[in-house]
Order: sequence, then structure tokens, then C-alpha cells
Amino acid sequence: MRNPQHMMGWGWIQSPLEERDAKNKKKMLWQCGESGGFAGFMGFVKENQTAVIVLSNSSSSVDDIGQNVLINLEKMAKKMDSTFPVPKER
Repeated sequence: MRNPQHMMGWGWIQSPLEERDAKNKKKMLWQCGESGGFAGFMGFVKENQTAVIVLSNSSSSVDDIGQNVLINLEKMAKKMDSTFPVPKER
């Protein structure tokens, strides 16, 4: 079934970071795959400058693990003190 919130371009899938949170406009870009007894997931959130890579020596999908790590990193970032120094871009 086609989901209008999910888009694909250049092989990357774009999904809402948290589908249950309509106020959160952040997008998660991700890609995954399985081959020959191995599985992998790579995802990132540009606004947070966070990325997750999950590699497995099993052919079972690791998509849920990677997506949940990104979602939980977002929740942790919201709880952090806003005075925490953020490195400046070079």
C-alpha cells in the first residue's frame, strides 16, 4: 500500500521522524538491505546531525532497530539542557 508520507529519491527513503507526532516536521532519510546472510540499515536526520548505522550477520531486517534508535535519539535531545554547547559548523 502506498503511503503519501513516505517518499523515495535517489534510492533513499524519506519518512517522518515520528509518524505519531504531527507537530514534528523532521524527516528521517534511510536505506536498508539484506544479502547473503547479512542485513544493514543506515539512516540520518539532517536537522539533528544524527546518523545511525546498524549491521547484522543475520538476514533478518534491522530497519526497526535503526529507526527506533533515531527516534529515541530525538527524544533524548529534547530532554537535554538547551545550554549544552553545540559545536559550530566549519
